[in-house]
Amino acid sequence: MPYNIYIRTNTMNLFNSLQRLNNRYERGVKFESMLPSVKFYRFDWSALVPTEEFDEDINPSFSKASADVNRCRGFWKGIYDAMAGVSSDAEANFYNLHSVIGDMGDSMQSVIQFVSMQKKQMNLLQKIASDSLGDSFDVIVVNGDNTKGKDSERYVQDKLRVARKHGKHVWIIAANMCQRSFSIPDINVGLLTFDKGETGPTIQRISRPLTAGANKSIGHIISVSIDGERDEKINLIVADTAKAEADRSGDDIVSCVKRVLHTTPIFQMVDGYIEPIQVDTYAREIFAASNSHRLIVNRENILDINLNDVSYLMDMEIDEIKREKLEVAFKKGATFRDGNENGEGVSPKEKDLRAIIEETLINLTSRINYSLVVVRQFDMNIDTDGYFNLVDTNEDIQDIIGCTGDQLRNLIRDGLINKNLLSLLISAK
Repeated sequence: MPYNIYIRTNTMNLFNSLQRLNNRYERGVKFESMLPSVKFYRFDWSALVPTEEFDEDINPSFSKASADVNRCRGFWKGIYDAMAGVSSDAEANFYNLHSVIGDMGDSMQSVIQFVSMQKKQMNLLQKIASDSLGDSFDVIVVNGDNTKGKDSERYVQDKLRVARKHGKHVWIIAANMCQRSFSIPDINVGLLTFDKGETGPTIQRISRPLTAGANKSIGHIISVSIDGERDEKINLIVADTAKAEADRSGDDIVSCVKRVLHTTPIFQMVDGYIEPIQVDTYAREIFAASNSHRLIVNRENILDINLNDVSYLMDMEIDEIKREKLEVAFKKGATFRDGNENGEGVSPKEKDLRAIIEETLINLTSRINYSLVVVRQFDMNIDTDGYFNLVDTNEDIQDIIGCTGDQLRNLIRDGLINKNLLSLLISAK
């Protein structure tokens, strides 16, 4: 068969195959039209925390307020009163969710509030929430005392049917349940009332108000913080997304953060009005958060390293017991992915070694973070080149971070430390 006829024949066969696929499977246009957009909000509650509830010498936190709900009843009641718009504090009523959501051209439906507390404390919290929210919501707790994880969706749907008969929605309080395999279209607001958490579970939680529904156009995700400087729940997700975009596109991390924020803007309260956070300043603000330095570690690359190539880790500051484990691993001289029977995942021993290296790197970034605070006291305008010069020449800085400039460069070279994010951290401090 002549070559040109062969090409035409194969092209025609491909076209016919694509046509058959197109005829069999149609685009889910109707379903796509029901997918809600998402709006993020960051509410800083620090100015409204009743000081009598906390030790003034210690930063207040959701973990403290969640450990003993009865002791902190004033704080929790203050939150619920404000969100219901019935607070005696006029400024607190700016956070009235009916008003906040209404200003976005939407209306309140059901709410899911994620907390980090024991079941007993959740049950106490339900009573406090019901006192403030009972006119509009049936407040329910979803935990092991009430239902099993696999039955949580049906449990909430039953409660929702009862609430509708009384002209109400439901306000769900959950901790470890309702994160996966949980889809209630009536939920259009997600409330994050915990201090911090891993990115994966947080993403699962914020996905709950994004279930498609015929009467829903927006999913509203509200991150509440007692200390605004430490609210990292949304920050880490934005930074992770920007990091992935920077790796894909090769653009600088600040540009990628701005790109993410243009796609999913974040709103906050400013003098009683909901306004978007300024994109130009938010990228650096991310790295003002206390835990954000952890993003510098490229965790995903740890699996693929050859242990012999990173033997310089042995010369860095590391716990002696962990050093012994690494010494054994270095003799092996293989990547973590080698030696697995099915080629997937890692063995428990290899996972343990990976955890050691990850912890070592995170500890390193924590010390870098602290060193920048020290350096800024003497040089407010330190940049990346200036910082590396200090690490190369200043033994005090080397002692603080536990490694030399060459070792830090090796970590960047081997893809264990992200240079873009390290530069952003240096410029943000």
